[in-house]
Amino acid sequence: MAAMLCLAATMAACEPASLTEARDQLGRGGERVVEYVLPIVTDSAKVQDLVDTTETALDTLGGVLALRADPESLSVGVGDELTYQDVDFDTFVVDLIVPPGIGPGYMIPFSSSFDVLASDTVLDAVDTVVVYSGTLVVTTQNRLPATAGYTVTLDGFLDAAGSPLAASGTVPAAPGDGSYVSDVLNFDLAGVTIIPAAAIAQLNGTATVVTSPVDPALGTAAVVQDGSISAIEIQSLAGSLDPAQTPELVIGVEEAREILRSDVDFGDLEEAVEASTINDAVVALEIDNSASAPAVLSDFTLGVVRLDAFGDILRDAFGDPDYEVDSLGQPIVIPVTDPGVPTLTLARSSASNVSLQSAPLATRLFHLLLADERVSLVAAGTIAVGDGAPSRIERTDALAVVLGVIVAFDLTIPDTGVQITRHSVNNGLGDLVEDEREADSLVARIDSVEFTAELVNRTPFGTEIDIAFVRDSLPEGVDVFLLPGAVTIDRVTLSAPPVDAQGRVSQAISDTVVVRLSNTEVRELLNEFFTAQARIRLLPGTGGGGRGAIQASDAVLINSRVRVLLHAGKSQ
Repeated sequence: MAAMLCLAATMAACEPASLTEARDQLGRGGERVVEYVLPIVTDSAKVQDLVDTTETALDTLGGVLALRADPESLSVGVGDELTYQDVDFDTFVVDLIVPPGIGPGYMIPFSSSFDVLASDTVLDAVDTVVVYSGTLVVTTQNRLPATAGYTVTLDGFLDAAGSPLAASGTVPAAPGDGSYVSDVLNFDLAGVTIIPAAAIAQLNGTATVVTSPVDPALGTAAVVQDGSISAIEIQSLAGSLDPAQTPELVIGVEEAREILRSDVDFGDLEEAVEASTINDAVVALEIDNSASAPAVLSDFTLGVVRLDAFGDILRDAFGDPDYEVDSLGQPIVIPVTDPGVPTLTLARSSASNVSLQSAPLATRLFHLLLADERVSLVAAGTIAVGDGAPSRIERTDALAVVLGVIVAFDLTIPDTGVQITRHSVNNGLGDLVEDEREADSLVARIDSVEFTAELVNRTPFGTEIDIAFVRDSLPEGVDVFLLPGAVTIDRVTLSAPPVDAQGRVSQAISDTVVVRLSNTEVRELLNEFFTAQARIRLLPGTGGGGRGAIQASDAVLINSRVRVLLHAGKSQ
């Protein structure tokens, strides 16, 4: 036998150039042992390969492999949320001198002006208001038994041409018993510029007596005029804007954006993510304030809300968004703030970037999406616009929010594990035989068959490795383990490597396995091609508090081969 091993060593020094030449050599020369080594599975099965099928960009977060979801954009309206619900004019009273004994046809002229916003505390804190929509209602009353034709001109209420609003009307004659009759004028304020400091009403008219006698006492408060503006929507607002002086500058906002199932793709790790708790995720917000006024966000949060069949967010009994809750029943929301304070301040016409730890929110969001639930991200809170300095707000001004989610593959996989399958088609020993008879003859010459696998586990998980091979070239998708005649290698188990507190591998685990195969099993290799498969199942590790943080380099390395020793020579 020692001589045979020497011959094998000698043969190794003059190996045949091809398997065809090797076949010829098997029948030449004296008795000896020839060695053939065939790679079975030689691969680096990176955990990253599980997400290589994803169309979502890969990134890293704290050195851990991460998924960067496509940015989502939403616009939080500011200018279009500004409204003045009610603005009332001061009531203006006009006294007239009524001479005794006057009769029908007697005319009493009147002319007066008054500051319609003298008592207003809503508009007086701003310089100009350009109205998007709204209506001014002016009511004029008369208690004389005379028809009162009048014209009202509103200085400080300017139309698109810059002219004051003006309109005329007639108040019918009153009964003369002290009661009033009235006339109403409606002004469409769309496009009107209001200058509160210049808001003066000019009232001019003539009362023409209809019946007599006329009690001179009716001249006191003979004409009364007032007005009101309801629900002004703002086109623009300018002045020393101060929320403390103008409560309307504190706006309640709520914006929702549906996140689609197709927006995220975890590749082959979807089942693992669906069954796991995500330990590290960051929501990155870029908030662009287009207004020429600073803004302060208060009680501003980001949360996840399911949608109903109509695509509307679900609401609670108070009409608020019905946020998803944690195991304690608390809403899963992220406060959007500057570090260390409960608010977020945005300078005028500028952008701010905010990064928020959002692992609980990301876990709930992705679990719902992977369960094919319709969900939306909802941003809600209050925005206070202005700081007392000269500023301007346009109706089109908004907070443009670009929201990006980065999810680290820092998770605990389910107890059933996650499987990676590697498939390869390799050259066999088919050139050594021409037909089945020669193959059977060659099998009889085999001295020994040895399967060797050198394995390295550099993942934060335990691993189970199964390897099988079978004759012929087979496409991916075929389960080699289930085929008749397939040779399966006993399962090899590698424990999880030690990890740091964040669940990252600190030192790989390796092992070498040697298995004797039967001569019959080698028959599967005596073809032009053979197909090999490796099943690598990742199982939960025990380090890092159960966390498994996947790094880009984490992999299971397999270097497996079959070594065949054949008796060769003329004596065979």
